[in-house]
Amino acid sequence: MLRISSFVIALLLPLSGYAHNHAGEPATLPEKAMAFAQTAPVKFQPGKGVADLQSWGRAFGDVVESNGTPYRMTTWTPFYSNLAALPDIAQFDTLFFGIWPSIADFGKGWDGFFKNGAKVQAALDEIVVPSNQRSMAVLYSLSPSKGQYEPNNGLIRILGCELSEGKTVEDAYAAGVSAAHKADEGGLGFNASFMMVPGPGAAPSQENHVYLVEAFRSITDYGVGYDKMTRDTRRAIRQTTGDVMSCDAPRLYLSNAVYWPVSD
Repeated sequence: MLRISSFVIALLLPLSGYAHNHAGEPATLPEKAMAFAQTAPVKFQPGKGVADLQSWGRAFGDVVESNGTPYRMTTWTPFYSNLAALPDIAQFDTLFFGIWPSIADFGKGWDGFFKNGAKVQAALDEIVVPSNQRSMAVLYSLSPSKGQYEPNNGLIRILGCELSEGKTVEDAYAAGVSAAHKADEGGLGFNASFMMVPGPGAAPSQENHVYLVEAFRSITDYGVGYDKMTRDTRRAIRQTTGDVMSCDAPRLYLSNAVYWPVSD
């Protein structure tokens, strides 16, 4: 079972074009990942919620900027899941999702937070139950971003996929790029899509898994896109990934910005 508490996702970054070769050659896993990310699942203190995290984010952003580290963070709230996954999503109220351009920036950011973040950490502990549960991953783009925006009320669709025997992350990436291309041509309407590979801190059960992520600007965009999808397109996408990996039922999460500066 996919456990969101042990993976991270990079969303809505400005990306370059498809890694897919439209002439028919297989996609190649990029030598360098597009981002390094971390997540922390949390439960709220009594009477607290997402709005409190967003208010707290202003003070948190001041610390990030004073450290001079490229970083962004949203919070993800479970919205919809198949029945089999309900115990999974019930483990937390929401989760922090943060991204850095590289693991070097991750190290610099945490070093700065340890030096300058005691006050904002204390304020956070009044909003959420303190926890040190975190995990990391590297992320690769499957499709280009269609513009940057502040991810308030965005919707995230996630598929957890176990690699078939003998298949590698490289095989999964090629299949994921092809599937994203078919979905985009079929009018799915996502803002961008990604593949996440669990990194340090992931559970041993995730060693043979990847996660496919689709980011939508709103619930409406998600509904309209999937309404447009034809049965033939859905079948083609399943066939693209079916020989490489076995994916679970999709899960949906609502995204709201905590600290997410938008460039002009």
